[in-house]
Amino acid sequence: ISLRFVDEALAGTPVGVVAIEDAKGEATLEPGQPIKFTLDAEAMTAPTEAKLSTEGASAGEVAIDVTLTDLFASNGAMTPERVVVNADIIASELSMAAADAIAGLEGRLVEAMGETATVAINATGPASNLTAKFNMQSEGATAQGGLQYDGSVLTQSAPVSAELRTQRL
Repeated sequence: ISLRFVDEALAGTPVGVVAIEDAKGEATLEPGQPIKFTLDAEAMTAPTEAKLSTEGASAGEVAIDVTLTDLFASNGAMTPERVVVNADIIASELSMAAADAIAGLEGRLVEAMGETATVAINATGPASNLTAKFNMQSEGATAQGGLQYDGSVLTQSAPVSAELRTQRL
């Protein structure tokens, strides 16, 4: 799997192109068994598509591991209302310079957060009562908390806290 985001307004800058090249994934689909899906990918940035292979810089890595149970009834009918999710997403060493440039923040994100951030998310439960916990760490900030989705409304399920080390600003 390969994906590319090209922003002509950023052409020639270190993040003119953000790409995910050679992502590797695996899915397991067996009758009567949970569906399992994994994906591992590295993001790269470069000034242009032509320079991606020679001047590309790492923009972070993403690992996704998802298991879905009860998506299908015993008769084979799809039952999305009964699906139970167990998902772990870890994005490590994410380039704040790339995020900053794409968002047009003129260096403020890097100044506040530092060069990289790592985010971990775990989501579990049935689709009608999905709970997610998240944790973000960077040199300049941390955040953690929990959210719950009941099928129509997103609410806080655990205290959400954030710390921004203002001495960086």
